[in-house]
Amino acid sequence: MRLVGRYHEVRQPVAQGNISSATAHCPSVEEASTPSGTATSWDLQQLRLEAGWYMLEIEHSLSSIGCVLTLEGEGGLQEHLLLTSKPVCKRIIRLDRSLQCCTISLDQPGCTLERVVLSGLTSRFAINRIRKRLSHRGCVDAAETADVSVLYADYRSHVHDAIFPRAYTPQGEADTDGSVAATITAERDGVLLLLLSSASGHENPDESIIAAMAHARRLGWEIAWDSTTDPESVDTASLAGKRVFRMPLPHGYRCRRELFHQMLSAVNDDSILVYADHDHVSADGAASDPVLKPAWNPELLLNRNYIRFPWMVCDAWRQRLALPPGEGQQTHDLILLAASVGVCENAHRVEDGALPQHEWFDRLMAVPPLRDHQVTRIPRILASRYLLSNDKYGHDLEDADQWQQCIRLALARAGIKARVEAGVHADISRVLWPLPVASPAVDIIIPTRDKVDILKTCIDSVLEKTRYPNYRILLVDNDSEEPKTLDYYRALSRQSRVDVLHFAGAFNYSAINNHAVAQGESPIVVLLNNDTEVISPGWLDEMVRQAMRPEIGCVGAKLYYSNGRIQHGGVIVGITGVAGHAHRYSPGQAAGYCRRLICSQNLTAVTAACLALRRTVYEQAGGLDQDELGVAWNDVDLCMKVRRLGYRNLWTPHAELYHHEGLSRGADDTRVKTRRVDAERRVMMQRWALEDFSDPAYHPLLARDNEGFALGKKIA
Repeated sequence: MRLVGRYHEVRQPVAQGNISSATAHCPSVEEASTPSGTATSWDLQQLRLEAGWYMLEIEHSLSSIGCVLTLEGEGGLQEHLLLTSKPVCKRIIRLDRSLQCCTISLDQPGCTLERVVLSGLTSRFAINRIRKRLSHRGCVDAAETADVSVLYADYRSHVHDAIFPRAYTPQGEADTDGSVAATITAERDGVLLLLLSSASGHENPDESIIAAMAHARRLGWEIAWDSTTDPESVDTASLAGKRVFRMPLPHGYRCRRELFHQMLSAVNDDSILVYADHDHVSADGAASDPVLKPAWNPELLLNRNYIRFPWMVCDAWRQRLALPPGEGQQTHDLILLAASVGVCENAHRVEDGALPQHEWFDRLMAVPPLRDHQVTRIPRILASRYLLSNDKYGHDLEDADQWQQCIRLALARAGIKARVEAGVHADISRVLWPLPVASPAVDIIIPTRDKVDILKTCIDSVLEKTRYPNYRILLVDNDSEEPKTLDYYRALSRQSRVDVLHFAGAFNYSAINNHAVAQGESPIVVLLNNDTEVISPGWLDEMVRQAMRPEIGCVGAKLYYSNGRIQHGGVIVGITGVAGHAHRYSPGQAAGYCRRLICSQNLTAVTAACLALRRTVYEQAGGLDQDELGVAWNDVDLCMKVRRLGYRNLWTPHAELYHHEGLSRGADDTRVKTRRVDAERRVMMQRWALEDFSDPAYHPLLARDNEGFALGKKIA
């Protein structure tokens, strides 16, 4: 179908090989070569679209989620759109000239488009829609731009940056003038940085270290270089009255001139551990792959050494760790791991081969794990790591076995009887936390209303695949009416693991779950959407292992779309408006930014599509907010409340499920639903001051307007 002027629509299922009945005005399909392989493309002819504003609407299948659609036309027109989980994806396009023909292509083969529409918009509508989109996605400054050309350029950048990550452009050294030294030296009295040479045998500092030392000294800092690998050789008399920090200097890094100055400037009264970011540099000096690290993340550290370099530690705290004799890489690794898990009173027995006999949760800590306020992350690149054959993980692979051995030793020294295994990559470890001998009972709460085919897939997968022995399903029916749904409930009544509860009234996700939690009694509660499907048999074992840890609050799972793309790698709060799903739409086998899709880690929030926590924690936090957050963001709010209580929330990649998102409840695409979402957005923005919130599991230099861990404008 074609309308000349301001509208063009192609309504026909289009995919590889099924266009034999296409007319002259409908797309013809062909194979197009792309950098990632073969893609599907269609030619649209005789469009006759005038210059102006248009809405591009793409109706697509579930198999196309995560694909990138490209529209190309005369005059250099090239626009892109990421196909999301919404069945109809939209974006605004401005044509500077009339369009007679164009090509639409997808970057993956075998995908299906159901409908393609280009419909004309008024300038006022288009501009208002763009402003609203940018504002809701956290681009407040861009949304307020008066110049329409600049506004559209910012909008295009926002759309495209979610697809094509910005290139890294290293920032130059900060120009810190020595004249400021006189005014700040007084604040630095009593601080001394001792630099340790690497255990690799490089006794003398390189040029970058010498330059960084000179710069810091010029600004009033007191620094000493330890020329041996034995820290006890330092003259103790010179340390009297000093607050000492030690920094190991491994081989293979280049220091920025500002390194020591910035590290020491970040020290406060509570600081015990201080670390900063680094990037990579090739043999020809080209910088790449910035490693922008989260704030203190003890769980991530047990999966891989995300800190690496640079870091320094308070020497007074270090001396309490009862470290093995000598000063080498193992000692440095054990210092970092002790910050994560602590050291128990009988740690010295571990070196003698005697493991602690008491349960890990009853251990007496001589040195407790560090808390957030004791660790300072400097969100700035202060060092560069030399690449090995252009492999940014080359060093990690070399150190992987030693790090894994140190994890085992550190856990034993902390009195934790946990098992350590190799992860899915050679440089990744996995800690299997202990379960009590008697498996704790679990209530799996599943709200539902009709759509029995979706529900049955979920229930069957839990019953057939779950290996964990002690659980029951609390199925909460919210006014189902369809006869086949009621028949299914009657069939479930014969299943000993399933209890059907009832909740009448309008859909309120928070109220439904609060009602079910009040009806249950198991010590572990799992909130589970009815449009999920279990993949890994050990999913519940993993969720319970993590949820039983005393310091852990909410535990989230790794969720996939129906086509295997990532749906949930945790929740980052404050991006894309209220919150976004980490690594959403990434390929299912992707390792993620800095391997974070394959490591368990502490996160600020996780989705309630699959969320586990102890009943006591749920009750202590007051449950889900059923008054002001009945549908959206109640899970994020719960996680924020749990975090405020002092618990750490956690996401694990070792509990895997499909989340066929939207199949059950549908999209928020009516006026009533839109108003409700806007009201809930305002609640979250105000309650948690999200405009100024910087998620500690993220990084200030990463983009706030997309979910792919892309570089932000300040660093790209």
